[in-house]
Amino acid sequence: MKLRNITILLCAVIAVVIGGAYFVRDRDSDNIGDAGSDTEGSPSASADDPPRPSKTGSIYTITTPQQTARKQPVDWNRLAALSEGNVGTLPKLATADCEHFLAKNGETPANLIAIFDQTGDRKWLERALAAFPDSPLVLFNALAESPNASAEQRTAWLEKLKAADPENPVAWLISAHAFFKDGHAREGAAEASAALARPGLYTYFAERIAATRALYEDSGMHPLDAELIATFSLKMQLLQTAQQTGLGLEAMKNAEGAERAVIAEAARIQYGLGRMFQTPEASRTLIGQLVGISLETKGLGSQPTELQETRKAEIESQKAEIRELTKAANDLLISKDEDQLTEYLRRFRTEGELATLRWLKAQSAK
Repeated sequence: MKLRNITILLCAVIAVVIGGAYFVRDRDSDNIGDAGSDTEGSPSASADDPPRPSKTGSIYTITTPQQTARKQPVDWNRLAALSEGNVGTLPKLATADCEHFLAKNGETPANLIAIFDQTGDRKWLERALAAFPDSPLVLFNALAESPNASAEQRTAWLEKLKAADPENPVAWLISAHAFFKDGHAREGAAEASAALARPGLYTYFAERIAATRALYEDSGMHPLDAELIATFSLKMQLLQTAQQTGLGLEAMKNAEGAERAVIAEAARIQYGLGRMFQTPEASRTLIGQLVGISLETKGLGSQPTELQETRKAEIESQKAEIRELTKAANDLLISKDEDQLTEYLRRFRTEGELATLRWLKAQSAK
């Protein structure tokens, strides 16, 4: 089986896991242990995980996962399969395994959503909604994974999410996507514009990975193997939302008889979304970075000419660097260097994929 680079691994797994439904709604997650505290008894993040942007009295707190003994070696065959986009090799988790994990580590939003993500069994999402109806992480996943929910139910979840996390643009982005999908372009543009006014984009990334990693470690899997699965099977629903919103804005610009002011506003929002999705939180993966670049490129026309030319040159440089960096990752898969892969994943989780690939390239040059 031909091994591909880590970046293609990520893209392939995303494509299979998402199945074209949603690309992502990403941010580190919340772990509400009871009504107000997400993390009590939860293994949702390690000491290396980046904290969410500071927020006084925040419900987003981070705990250190309990480490279990290494009972199995690294499964390099699974890694090779993941590199080919084959998520069918993921181990099956029985209900008893999941209940044992929750009893040991706590029934928190992050843990329940990790189980739901890995099993696909909606009873775990329903359980999370019943136990934590105001948890941003739970509401986010309910919206992302319930496309057939009634309009009334989705509206209720959206309003709860906006109230629970008012500085995070995620709820407004989801709302914008829904408006565009239903043919209400002006309302969609208004929600997307409102999203730009909220600087605290947070995708529940680190906590989701940490809870999933702990879930598989608890089943006896090697910690590195568990982190590989947690990292590369993570659903990234928000990227699809951003892409579709960008397409809705593009349609507004190209509509017959579109007013100049409408075209300019749509382009302004595209540019803003593009910049938003190139921030460290949104672009933890290269695919997120590329989505941001695409959105920004479509909206560059709204900016001063000098800025347009500068950014076009910078974007071309970014694309060239990305192409070069992805070549450096292939050797890591071939080498089966456990220590280096461990460090790669740690950096990926804390610094993002682009910074990690730069580090990897520097290592390969030594």
